[in-house]
Amino acid sequence: MDNAMIAFDKYPRMMLLHLVRNYPEYGFEKVRMESDKDKIEFQRRLQRELKLRCLLMASWHTAAPAIEQELIGTQEITARKEAQLISQLSGEI
Repeated sequence: MDNAMIAFDKYPRMMLLHLVRNYPEYGFEKVRMESDKDKIEFQRRLQRELKLRCLLMASWHTAAPAIEQELIGTQEITARKEAQLISQLSGEI
């Protein structure tokens, strides 16, 4: 359950997309995430309602591959930037 809430905290729109796609009958497409306040209100609702937490957890399982790709992409970008910086600094010595 913690992983799903952490994923929602880091990737609220992606998690909401998976809730919408996985459970169209629940009307998640009506949930607004336009401000931090919207996100916090929906997050509190997720924490309060067991049924919604279960749906979020199941959605986290379908979102996990996309989240992992995002993390891998971020790590690759960071590694490239570090390599460029090291190369620049090595050239200056």
